[in-house]
Order: sequence, then structure tokens, then C-alpha cells
Amino acid sequence: MRRAAHINQFYKRPEIVHKFGQGSRPHLTFALHMGWTIEGTIGSESKIDACYLSPHMQASYKLQELCDFFDQQILVSESLYSMMSLKARNTLRKIDVVVMKEHKEPLGIYTYDLSFSS
Repeated sequence: MRRAAHINQFYKRPEIVHKFGQGSRPHLTFALHMGWTIEGTIGSESKIDACYLSPHMQASYKLQELCDFFDQQILVSESLYSMMSLKARNTLRKIDVVVMKEHKEPLGIYTYDLSFSS
């Protein structure tokens, strides 16, 4: 996304520079977690939306918020990390252990270091 010319041109428009500042760039974050969820539907006869309930969903949302706190674009929970192959695990770095009220046990947090200069 950072290399897409049409997106970078958009961020050079005067109204975008005025709103977000000079040199602003697109920013995506990913929180990856493994767990269970229950899917239900809410809505009416004309529109139905999916609704997901689970403490694991809440943990995913918290992990997403931690992306900004740790200034990382990708965070992986220990739940998913433990299911990965050894080759995949070797690409990740453990950065912290947190306790969330959704999980009684401490949860390790891993990141994949990205280099935007290369």
C-alpha cells in the first residue's frame, strides 16, 4: 500500500495535507489471535448483520489497540503463535506479556518487524 502511486498522490492533495499534515502516509495495523466465537444475526427482514460474541473477540480488539501503543503494524497473540510452524515462529519477536480481563492467564504478544526503507 505504501508503494501504490495513486494512493501516495492522494496524500499529496492540499486538503489532505491540511487535514493530516505534511508527510502523512497510509497506516494499517493487524491483530492476529486464535480463539472461538459464536456467530448470530441481528437486524430486520430487509437487513441482517452478523454479530460475533466471544472473549476472544474482545482480546482481538484489545490487541488491535495495542498496535498503536507498541507502534507496531502487526501483533500476534501467543494463542496463535503456539499453533504456528517453527519456521513461522522464527520470523516473530516477543515484545511483551499482558494480562487482559478477558483472559485470566498472561498472554504473550509477538510482532513481525517491518522495514519501510527497503
